[in-house]
Amino acid sequence: MPNSFRAACIQLEIGKDTGANLAKCLAAIETAAAAGAQLIVLPELCNHPGPFDSRESAWAAAEPAGGPWAQGMTASAKARGVYVAYNILTRSERPYTFITTCVVDPNGRQLAEYAKQFLFATQADWSLPGRLPLPAIETPLGKLGIYICMAGLIPEPTRVLQLLGAQVLLNALNSAGPDEADLHVPARAAEVRAWVLSANKVGTLSAAHASVYAGGSSIVAPDGTVVARASDDKEEIVYATITPALADDKSAGEGDDLVRDRRPELYGQLLEPNDRFPSYKRDPAPEQIVRFGAIQINAQSIDDERVLERVVRQVERHAAEGAQVIVLPESFLWMPGAIAADPAAAAVLSRVARDRLLELCRRSGVLLAANLVEAEDGGKRYNTVFLLGATGELGRYRQVHVRAADRIWANAGDSFPAFDTPFGKLGLMLGYDGLFPEAARIIALQGASAILYPCNWRLPAEPDLIVIERAAENHVAVIATNRTDSPVAAGSRIISGARYPTPKHWKMRFPESTRLEHGIEESSVAAIDLGAMAQKLVAYKTDLIADRMPEHYRLLAS
Repeated sequence: MPNSFRAACIQLEIGKDTGANLAKCLAAIETAAAAGAQLIVLPELCNHPGPFDSRESAWAAAEPAGGPWAQGMTASAKARGVYVAYNILTRSERPYTFITTCVVDPNGRQLAEYAKQFLFATQADWSLPGRLPLPAIETPLGKLGIYICMAGLIPEPTRVLQLLGAQVLLNALNSAGPDEADLHVPARAAEVRAWVLSANKVGTLSAAHASVYAGGSSIVAPDGTVVARASDDKEEIVYATITPALADDKSAGEGDDLVRDRRPELYGQLLEPNDRFPSYKRDPAPEQIVRFGAIQINAQSIDDERVLERVVRQVERHAAEGAQVIVLPESFLWMPGAIAADPAAAAVLSRVARDRLLELCRRSGVLLAANLVEAEDGGKRYNTVFLLGATGELGRYRQVHVRAADRIWANAGDSFPAFDTPFGKLGLMLGYDGLFPEAARIIALQGASAILYPCNWRLPAEPDLIVIERAAENHVAVIATNRTDSPVAAGSRIISGARYPTPKHWKMRFPESTRLEHGIEESSVAAIDLGAMAQKLVAYKTDLIADRMPEHYRLLAS
């Protein structure tokens, strides 16, 4: 395998003349190859963008087996000595079609053919979802994985490709929203620690939900850094040097590893049929406005004995101003490392704090998520988020993904519960859990409309990519309350979500967030419509839960 190579993403305007489209794509491949690209990626539906008024009309426009696109692409790849990934509408048995990515090598051989599994909007009216397993292909350039557009808006496909060892992910897009380039593409790269080559279109879009394609074709490094990005509205080719081996490092610092630290024995729910979950094809729910608060507050020194008093005052103030659910940061009573230094003392302080906070909740009527040390009579300790309310303790979550630094004192939990509360079903996560999409996914499958998330940002991609993606991929609210002294200088996030439908269709896939400043004790309250989170429809016939294909995710729980 070479240490590195040059890659290209081609961004084009594609019309409805399949012959003209083929000529344009072949010319672009020639240009990219002449510029030194060895791997070239084209957008989704290069032969004809659709939409179509029937399956018959789609079939008539689609590529037959061994047709001109297959011939032209294999000849071009062989003539130029390059790898080409192209996506076209292909024919199956009449009148059925598939949206298919093919990869050809410098010898003109087709290495892979993969049909889009997660269709977007009207595509479901004239094309079928693919049923082939997600592919990861061994090549001299490294291991290449394929996913297509909407598959990047749910966590399972790229996670499977990660576990298959894919180093470079090829993503053909047909997108009219900025959410792909600004969120989903870099978030998936950072989450699975792989390169992502993402090629989109520009120009007029002949569909009801938008008027133009969004461009933004990108090449993203395994840490989520965008190393090359095209404009939003011009035909162009973007290039970058790819070092596949960088994708083999899944470490997250201080002994943590994003593959090794998975808990696949606890992910079995991901494989269950979609219709078994409360979140399956939910009807729209009435408006339910809940005021969520993030209080960014924690111990400022080893001997900070007044942090609990400051917390009580802040909760009282926000409760008086109408806050209903409040989240405190990860390990807010302690400085970093203090629990590990004396876990027995931390457990004693936690019991005192829990009783004090319970009394506060009974007095104020607020619901509070607080991360404390839980000690069992048998001597086991857990890093636990307690959900406290006016009627007492509503639930507790023992952290499942425990960081290496905390394993000297914390046992790992064994479930991802969602709790019934006066505000509906809420889930809990803690710190390191946020880097594992399986946690939020299982919580959402159980019908939770919000996730309360005490955290401590450690990776640059967490606050602006990964935690936003946790909300977007599940269409849930996320209240992520960060420490003031987190290693990454970013504040807390209160992430909401739009109600379907919205005037700007992409807002369903790119939730807005309230952001706090880093490094100071401050707080914020945001009103969120939890009723909007009940339905998982993000576009016409596009459901984040109902359109999953669990039969292809078995690797996640093995």
